[in-house]
Amino acid sequence: MLCYVMVVRVEATLAFMLNHLKRVAGRSDVNKMTSSAVARVFGPLFVCPPYRLVRQFPVELTRHADLLRYVLEIWPSPAPAAAAASRSSRRTEQSRHRRVADS
Repeated sequence: MLCYVMVVRVEATLAFMLNHLKRVAGRSDVNKMTSSAVARVFGPLFVCPPYRLVRQFPVELTRHADLLRYVLEIWPSPAPAAAAASRSSRRTEQSRHRRVADS
C-alpha cells in the first residue's frame, strides 16, 4: 500500500511540474523562456542519473535537454481552470491517502 501511495505522489508531482513548465514555456513572449530554454535549465535536473554514475560515465547534458524539450512539446497544455481543480483534487487525494496510511 505504501508503495502505491509513493507512486501516486511521484506521478502527481511530475505532472504538476510538467504543467508548470509548460505554462512557463507558453508565456515565452513575456518571460523569454522558450521550451528550449526551459529544457536546457531543467533537463539535467529531471533526467540526470545519480552523481556516482555520472563520474563513471560522463553524459552529454544536451541529451537531457532534448528529452525534456520533446516531453514539453507533446505534453498537453493545462487549462487555466485545471490548476484550481488540480489543487482541490490533490487535497482530497492527500486526505484519502492519510486515512489509508493510518489504517
